[in-house]
Amino acid sequence: DKEEADKNAEQEIQGNDYKKTTVTESKAYDGEDASFTNCTIDFASQKDSVLKMANGTLGVFGSTVKSYGYDAVVSDNGRANVENSTVSASEANTLNIDSTSKVTLKDSTIKSDGKITTMFGAVVKGGTLELDKSTIATSKFSSVSLLGGSTFEMSNGSKLEVTDKGVTPIVIAGNEVSKGEVDDTNTNSTNINIDESTISTNKAPLLQLTDCVADVVISNSDITCDSVFDNVSNGVKQSKGSTLNITLKNQELTGDITPDYNTKVNLNIGSGSSYKGAIDVDSRQVVNVKLATDAKLTLTNTSYVDALELEDTAFNNLDLAGNILYYNMNNPLNDFLQGETHTLGSGELVPYGGPQ
Repeated sequence: DKEEADKNAEQEIQGNDYKKTTVTESKAYDGEDASFTNCTIDFASQKDSVLKMANGTLGVFGSTVKSYGYDAVVSDNGRANVENSTVSASEANTLNIDSTSKVTLKDSTIKSDGKITTMFGAVVKGGTLELDKSTIATSKFSSVSLLGGSTFEMSNGSKLEVTDKGVTPIVIAGNEVSKGEVDDTNTNSTNINIDESTISTNKAPLLQLTDCVADVVISNSDITCDSVFDNVSNGVKQSKGSTLNITLKNQELTGDITPDYNTKVNLNIGSGSSYKGAIDVDSRQVVNVKLATDAKLTLTNTSYVDALELEDTAFNNLDLAGNILYYNMNNPLNDFLQGETHTLGSGELVPYGGPQ
């Protein structure tokens, strides 16, 4: 009849290219490209991904992808470009990206719809995830899980939104976490670049690290978090420890930095930037702070640093706000302080013997 003919006319399928089509089955490709334009892809399975690309390029444009039991989009040694689309999963990771893959999101939303317990918005297992004016919205689990060697970039108004209390948006591990332990064989650095973006948490740290090395650069962004970095949680214990290198460029950042005994933090407060919070209040580990001439450090509690590198040695950009900042008198980088106590307003720079 005419209605059926009109429906068929709207659906255009040419090989692996789908347009204006409703898809209700899993689609997997290996060694060939595929694209979905203005499509609805709706699939429920406990065994199969909705879309899986291996050794090729997957395009999702102006479409909606829904998964109810398994990962929505999997990239295995492939590339996926998602534009003007929404991808969601209710019982699995929404994106699953292996070590040789790259997924780019533009003007798109990745979300968990919260019908049942949800997993990560995206799991990146050493590959690359780029957000361009895109959003990852989750509730019970983190926005992004990054394993060693991964690259995560967000820019141009992108957002990470976590609604549930105490959920960290970005978690980083050296490798897979299983039964509270981390496979520490992967020591590759994870790289994170956040520019002109927004991250909001509900009384949770911005970052959580487990047995990994992470290089994080934040610039021109709106970050709302309870703390910048806190101890690992959820029963996961570090065996090798972590190193967090965090650089601020034209960026304001507020929140405590509280590393555990196995974590080293290097905080570089670059030009035009400011940091406000407490640093290593329990003197647990090594925290090094570098402060540019036109940057500012404001303390909210007693803090400890192993190295304090100041371009302005007249302390004009240090606001201790009545607190004590302890520095390691045995670190050569602090020799300019001459092992003495320096009174700065109502606060003090005080020498101590270094982290134990």
